Amino acid sequence: MPGRVVRADDVLAGLADVGARVVVVGGGRTGLETAHFLADQGRAVTVVETRRQMGDEIPSSVRAFLFEQLDALNVTRLTDTEALHLGEEGLVVMSDDRWQDLVADTVVLALPRRSRAWLAEDIHRGGVKYIRVVGDARAPRSAQEAVYEGTHAALDLIVQLNTQQP
Repeated sequence: MPGRVVRADDVLAGLADVGARVVVVGGGRTGLETAHFLADQGRAVTVVETRRQMGDEIPSSVRAFLFEQLDALNVTRLTDTEALHLGEEGLVVMSDDRWQDLVADTVVLALPRRSRAWLAEDIHRGGVKYIRVVGDARAPRSAQEAVYEGTHAALDLIVQLNTQQP
């Protein structure tokens, strides 16, 4: 039997058992990409988002292409809709002051991430001299941005180490 509630990261990594009918909670980049991934496998997918528009953080040309793909795969997108709780048949949501039961074998959570930048301060107080916070630890962002920041952090470390040698 598929997992009842799973994380989008686990779905995309192939670590979660997902049923034929899926509700994705979160209409940001991760939620929309997860919906596309699952719908492309033949699953019936509904995306639920509390905001008025989905994918605001995705560049407009990419977002338009992704929406075309989601439409072609018959992905249902519900905006201004709040996920309330799990029901017997799936997920209970509210939109326009009306409750609705969304039938689903699996609910995928693709909720916004929060940074953990405070951890760097604790490590610094522990005696580590060079710390650079990158990626989601700094602020929620894309993998491309995290790789870019990580590369620059490594290059900065190399420069710093080379300037300290006698």
